[in-house]
Amino acid sequence: MTLAHMFLNREQPREPTSAPPNVSVSIGNMDRAPPSPTRPVLADHAGGKSLSTRRLNRKQREKQDSERLKRNRKSVDHFLRKMGNIMGRDLSLNTEGMAYFPFQRFIIVVEVPEDNPGVCFVYTMVCQLQKDDNHLAIMRLAMELNYMQTGTRGATLGLEGDEVNLCFSIPVCGLSFGDLQSVLQDFTGTAAEVNARLETAKQLPKSRLSHS
Repeated sequence: MTLAHMFLNREQPREPTSAPPNVSVSIGNMDRAPPSPTRPVLADHAGGKSLSTRRLNRKQREKQDSERLKRNRKSVDHFLRKMGNIMGRDLSLNTEGMAYFPFQRFIIVVEVPEDNPGVCFVYTMVCQLQKDDNHLAIMRLAMELNYMQTGTRGATLGLEGDEVNLCFSIPVCGLSFGDLQSVLQDFTGTAAEVNARLETAKQLPKSRLSHS
């Protein structure tokens, strides 16, 4: 963090052009200069106080974010463990705030990230691009599905390397077990539907696109 200079606004003494009223200056002692005015220290104190306040506020924000992260991860972890008991599998967040579980051909990831502690993310890869696939057809379909998110039920498609990922986010504040359960059910269904459409698009002959 860039810190402000504490002495930026400090006034510099100026040579007096004339003797101030009611002040005697000895002409016989020319080697003695008039006393320099006292430099103001208010700017120093104000700057130091401002710097301390900024540091304190930063520490308070970091503490609040840390506490919120722990609290939100604890809530999501509790819901996942309860869901895992129903599904008959071990399901919980790891030390990085992530949980994985398989669904059909997908690996579903649930995450409460450190850099965004107020949100729970659910994501999975729905298509992997190969060299001979019709990349243009896939991108056009992904843009169509992303438009107003009507084709993804509120989720978003994104490209990362050679992977097309589907991602959904939900605020942790006010999140209940039923909410998370519904989100995961809708998300897994959407992932299967989007995957089927993308797999069809990737196999389209590239020449067909130019005549469409």
